[in-house]
Formats: sequence, C-alpha cells, structure tokens
Amino acid sequence: MLDPKIFEARPGISAVLLPDAPLFTVMAVSNDLVRSTGLPREALIGRGFFEQFPQSTLDPEFTGEQNIRASLEYIQQQKVPHGLPQQRYDVANEDGSFTEKYWQVYNVPVLGNAGELLYIIHTAEDITGQVQARKKAQKLEGIEKAFGLFMHAPMVVGMVNGDNYVLEMANEEALKLWGKGKEIIGKPILQSLPELKGQGIIELFNQVRTTGQPYIAHEVPVSSMAKEKEELHYFNLVYQPYFTNGSTKATGVFTISHDVTEQVKARQKVQEANKELQFVTDTLPQLVWAAEANGYTYFFNKGWLEFTGLPLEAVQGDGWMQSLHPDDLERTHAVWNQALQTGTIYEIEYRLKRFDGKYRWFLTRGTPMQDAHGRILKWYGSTTDVHEQIRAAEALQQSTERFYLVAKATQDVIWDWNLRTDEIWWNEGFKELFGYQAEEIEPTVDSWYNRVHTDDKERIVGGIHEVISSGGTNWSAEYRFRKKDGSYALVFDRGYIIHDKDGKASRMLGSMQDITERKKVEADLRLAHERIVNILESTADAFYALDEHFNFTYVNKKAAQLWGSDREALIGKHYWTEFPKAVGSQSYHMHYQAQKEGRPVHYETVSPLLGIWIDTSIYPGTDGGLSVFFRDITERKQWQEELEKKVEERTQALADANEALHKSNEELERSNKNLEQFAYAASHDLKEPMRKIQIFSDRLKGRLEGKLEEDDKHYFTRIINATHRMNTLIDDLLLYSHVSRGAVKDKMVDLNKKIQLVLEDLEVELAEKKATIKVAELPTIKGHRQQLQQLFLNLIGNALKYSNPDIPPVINITSKQVKGIDTPLHLNGKRGEMLYHLVVVQDNGIGFDQEDAERIFNVFTRLHGNAEYRGTGVGLSIAQNVVQNHGGYIWAESIPGRGATFSVLLPIE
Repeated sequence: MLDPKIFEARPGISAVLLPDAPLFTVMAVSNDLVRSTGLPREALIGRGFFEQFPQSTLDPEFTGEQNIRASLEYIQQQKVPHGLPQQRYDVANEDGSFTEKYWQVYNVPVLGNAGELLYIIHTAEDITGQVQARKKAQKLEGIEKAFGLFMHAPMVVGMVNGDNYVLEMANEEALKLWGKGKEIIGKPILQSLPELKGQGIIELFNQVRTTGQPYIAHEVPVSSMAKEKEELHYFNLVYQPYFTNGSTKATGVFTISHDVTEQVKARQKVQEANKELQFVTDTLPQLVWAAEANGYTYFFNKGWLEFTGLPLEAVQGDGWMQSLHPDDLERTHAVWNQALQTGTIYEIEYRLKRFDGKYRWFLTRGTPMQDAHGRILKWYGSTTDVHEQIRAAEALQQSTERFYLVAKATQDVIWDWNLRTDEIWWNEGFKELFGYQAEEIEPTVDSWYNRVHTDDKERIVGGIHEVISSGGTNWSAEYRFRKKDGSYALVFDRGYIIHDKDGKASRMLGSMQDITERKKVEADLRLAHERIVNILESTADAFYALDEHFNFTYVNKKAAQLWGSDREALIGKHYWTEFPKAVGSQSYHMHYQAQKEGRPVHYETVSPLLGIWIDTSIYPGTDGGLSVFFRDITERKQWQEELEKKVEERTQALADANEALHKSNEELERSNKNLEQFAYAASHDLKEPMRKIQIFSDRLKGRLEGKLEEDDKHYFTRIINATHRMNTLIDDLLLYSHVSRGAVKDKMVDLNKKIQLVLEDLEVELAEKKATIKVAELPTIKGHRQQLQQLFLNLIGNALKYSNPDIPPVINITSKQVKGIDTPLHLNGKRGEMLYHLVVVQDNGIGFDQEDAERIFNVFTRLHGNAEYRGTGVGLSIAQNVVQNHGGYIWAESIPGRGATFSVLLPIE
C-alpha cells in the first residue's frame, strides 16, 4: 500500500503514476517537485500527468510529452525501468511565460506479488545548467574560429564601441590600410585616425547605433594617411550594429569593408576613354557601336539611341536586337554568331525600328580589333541608313519584274519598238494570239506593218509617224491584223512614245488587244437590248427604270400612258421631282427599302399619282438602280372586297355554329356528370342487396350450423362466392366508367413509387404465392397518379392471377426509351419520330394463344372459367383505357405455358 507522506519526504523531483495510459494519473508527488513547478499539491494529485505540463511557446520542436509518454508506455508493456538521458521540457511561469529547462528522466515500475504493474515512479533531475554550459562552450569555440578568420581575412574588419567609438578590434588588413600598429586598439578611432573626421564615417556609426539597422554601400570613397601620405580608396562596406550584455540598443558597430579601388579606377579609365569615343562617334551620321570579344555590345553612339528611342542600358548585350524587324531577327543572329566564331568581318542588311515604330533598312559592318597574336580584343562597327537606296532598287526590280510578268501573263500582245534601230520586241502573246512561231516573226518593224490589212495600212502607218514627228506621246487605233491562218483579227492597238533628254523620240511601247469577240458581243448586246425593249414595250405592265440617284433611264409606253407624260422628256429627270405627290407615300418608302436592302419588294397600294389600286414589283440592280413593274388592279380589288364580305358573313355563321357546338358540349358534359353520378348511385344500390344477401346468408349458415347436409353447405358457399363476384364486377364497372372519361395529366408521376405502392397493396397475395418481383429503374412521366397506379395494379394482379400453380411466379418490370418507328407497332409519320418510354411487364405464368392477344382487352372477355381463375374480364380493359388516356399504346405477346409479356408505350413530353 502506497504511503503518500513517506513519498512526499523523499528527496528529488519524483511522482507516483498509475499505469492507466493515456492519462497516467498522479497519485503522489515529492516536495521537491511541488517547489520546482510552483504548483500546489492538490492541483497535481488525481489528474493526468501531462495536464499540468503544457507545450512551451519557446520550443517550436516540442517533443517532451511525446518522448516521456513513449517511455511510460514502454514500462507499461515491458515492466522494466527506462530512462531519457536528456529531454527538454520547459516549465510554465505564473505570468504565462516559460523557462527553458532540460531534464534527465528515469522511470521505474512497481510490481505486485503476481508480477502485475501497480505504479510507475517517475524521477526527473534538472540538468539545465550542464546543457547550457555545453552550449556556451560550443558557441565560444565558434566565436574563436570566426575571430581567427576575421583577423586574417583579405578585407578590412573592425569593431568600435561606446559613444567615443573606441576601436576594440582591427584585423591585419585594416592596420595595413591605416599604416598603424596594434597600439591604436583601445583608443577612440578619431584620436588614432583623425583623417576620418569630416568623411561621414562617424555620422554613419551614429545612424547604425540609433536605428539598430545595418548600413550597406558600394564604392564609398575614404581617405587614409598610410605612410604619411593621403590616399583615396573605394570600399564596398557593411556597418552592422553590435549589442552587448543583452542591451536592446546598439552600443557599437562591427564593420566589414572590401577594397575595390582598383576596379573603380579601371572603370573610370574606361569611362574616360568611352567619353572620348562617345564624343567622336556622336558627330558621325552613322549609327556606331562597339562590342567585347565575346559579342557583348556595350557601346552605342547618340545616333543609335536617338533613332531607336531606347536608353543605353536597354540595348546593351543582346538588347539591341529588340529593335530588329521580326523577319530579320533569326538571319541577323546567325550572321553575327558566324562572325564571332570565325573572326571575319560582320556585314549584313537588316531593318531597324525607329522610335515612332516605323522600320528602315540599314547596312551594318563590324570589324574585329586584334592584338599582335591575332586574338580579338574588341568589335567596332557602323550602321548606315540605306533605306532609300534599297527601296529604289526594289522599285526598279519590281517594275522590271512586273513588266515581264504582265507581258507574260496578259492575253494582250505587248511590243517594244526601238525607234533608232527599228527593232521591235514582241511578247509571248503575239505567238499565242495570232498563231505564229518564233522563227516566223521578223525582228524589225516589218513584222508589224506587213501584217496590217491593206485597206488599213496607210491609215495606221501614217497615223503612227504623224504622232512621232509632231512630238506627241500617245497613239491608238482599231484595225485588222493578219493571223497565221490568213484570217484577220480586229485589234485595238495603242502606244506610248518615250523621248530622250534632247526631246527626240527614241522608244515606243504598246499593247495590242484582239477585240474581235468583244465586237461580236457588243453587237449581240445591242440585239439583246432591242429585244428587251420590244418585250417591255409589248407587255401589259407599266415599266420604268431608275439609276442609283432615282433619275429615269427608261420608261415604257404603258407607264407614259398611265401617267399622261412624254416618256422622252422623263429620261434623265428625277423621279420625286417630277412626281412630288408620291414623296412620303408607301411607294416612296418601298423604293428606298428595295435599294437599301438590295432585294426585291412587292406591294399593293392606291397610287398617289393615279388614284387607282396598283400592284408594284421593284427589283434592285447591282449598280444601285431599280427596275419597276406596276399594273392596274382596281377591278381585282373590288372583286376581293366582295369576296372578303362573303367570307366575313361565312365567318359569322361559323361562329354561330361554334357557339351552338359549345352549348352542346356543355350539355354533354352535364350528361356525363349525371351518368357518373348515376353509375355511382347504381353501384351503391346494387351493392346494398349484395351486402344483405351476404350478411343474411352468413347468419342463416351460422344458425343452421350442424344441421346442414354437405349439399346445403355447398349451396351456401356458392351463394357467398357469387355475391363476392357480383361486388367485384360492380367495382370494376364503376372504375371502368371513371377511366373511360379520360385523365387530366397535370402531375409528374414517379413510376418507381407507384410500383412500390402496388406491391404494398398485393403484399399478402405475393407472400402466399411466394412471388418474386424484379423492378428495373422506371421513368418519371406526366400523367394521372391514380390511373397510372391502377394500370400497374391490374397488370401485376393479372400476372399473379394467371400464374402456374406448380411454379412460384416471377415478374420482371423493365423500361427503356425508343422511337415509335422502332417498336413492333411500327408507328409512322410524326408519331414514328417521337420518343416513348417502353415499360414491359413479363411473367412466367400459363400464357395464352397469340390469336387472343387483342381480344383480351375487350370488356368482359375471359379466356378461363371462374372454376379455374376468378375474375370479371374488366381489368385489362381498364388498363387499356388508362394507357390511351395518356396518349400511349398497349399490346400483349404470349405462348401458352411460357408466360405473357405486356408492353406499355407512353410518350415522352
């Protein structure tokens, strides 16, 4: 038995724990544990060990609970001691903060007589001092190594402290720079190095100490007095704030300075040289550039920068290529790389983008500068604007190419006559148009003159020379020209005479067209025009044509007669000016509509000019003009008005008939309601005697119990069965009457739910017959909920009724979507293309002959007697009416002894 008082007096930080993982409830704690944690004993006893020792916010990688819990669980499993040589587990303070603590943990099991684990004694020794001493030693060792590195580093390293900035450390490089020995250590820095005063060094020390932020700068100039001679050095320096004794304000500055004097002076020399180069190249009209041996372009003159509108830093390196035309970029890059690899002169023409986005052609030439050993040191180049020269050369080339292409591609004959040598050149058209071979064409002007028809030759030759001698430049004429086969082509020929600088005719260029077919077409067009005019003049319709400005171009005789105008006087006149009454009329707007939309318009209206009804058709032309036909339809309109009057009379008579039909429908509706009420009353009146027969038969049978012979009992049974059949028949007839009136399909009906309700209604009969019902996923349709439930009640009930007595019934219900034309009904027309839900109810019952497949849907039709299968012969008739009420179809298929299949086709709405 554990005595807590004895354990409390035990020296050391200890606790007795129950092995009730994961809690490890504290049963007793030593006085030293209470003192070390600062927690009262009652806050520890009876609670889980880890509840009072939360995770420390100082230890992001907290493993204390995980490792100690693992040690305790190990003892719980193995029942042997276990320890942790060093484990961090910080202790919470009263203000919620934590103190960093390290512990040596040792856990020992306390076993019972039977070897069972009773308690775990947890002991922890505070080793925080030892751990921190080791860390401090490691840190000091690192500082000593770093100090050694700083003292021998090839850079200026120092540290100043206090308000007077006493120099506490300076490495060898710093003492060498200042020309001082170690005697300056421990003295204010301005006392040892007065030359630093006024250079901003002390001000920077103040800034770093005040802000607590480091100061970083590049190429800072600093003067020193090494060897009693003032020297200017440049440094890349870092001034880092230095904190001592946990102070929150910097007490000193740690400095690291790298001497970059040589690099700065070298760059300054290059900059001076570049200034001279810049001055010289900026005066040149060319764009000048320079590159390193590896191709890095570093210099561009003012002309280049002004042309591209880009700053120097944007074009250095490969940046200048951004100004190249995209189509020249790859070629330029390849030529430049080739020059760099081979050391040959770099020369290329490319397009550069000007500051305004326009491209101009330039010729660039770059030459490598080499040393005595042939090694390339630099590249220097110039870029000259050759845009105008290239454009001129391109224009000349294009003009020459265009001339020869036109001469080759045209169907005309092109000729070039040298007036000084009398030589003449013909293009390919001369051979193709007139059928000559090359060797048959003389090289002189005789090849032309000798083939001109004799009747035209004097006129043509004389006309040409008259233009030449008079100093003219243009000549043209139509004449006959002899072809290879001896026939003559009618040609249109024209030439242009070129004069030299003295004004003397030196060359004549021309083209010859074969206009034989054109002349024939013109003749045919004239004939066709005459025919069209004859048609327009002989037609019974009035016709006129307008140009795009609504000026008359043609008026036929009929239109002139209707208007009472001189048609010749109308030609060229403006339509709306001549007939101002038409402005704003329907005819006016229709003319503009046809012209704007570019399509014919047709309309009938009363003419604002003639006061008669006219039928007008307007046809727009491709040139914006209009062709207009119109005719007098006044008589037709009068006849049409009489016809409309008769139609109106007939319409009124039809409306009266419809009203009478509507009244008849209302009477029929009332009659149907009365009939339904009668059927209900009749069924009630018929069922009342049936109930009494059944009741009194049951009473009489009970009163005569034990006195009846077997025949008497049989008679009573037949009476009761007949009564049941009569009641069932009355109910079926009432339902048949109700279904025959149609259905309001106003609800979305889930057939799956309806089948479930039917199966619940038939639950007893299904159980008695041990029937299996397999129902696939069925659709949701728009219909009458009660009628659709009755449909499946009748079909499933029919399958159960006519089941094979020797085999348990199996009924399968499936569904799929089909087109009407794809069903056994082969629906056609619109119904053939409609989509339907095909729901199939298939059983394994007794079946029937297929020849009875239609007859079974008739009212009172039964294929078996009541002795074999009970029924009224109305159920399938009701099912058929429900399907028809929903716009569908139902049919049956069967083989005797092999079951029956009922298919229901319902339209998808």
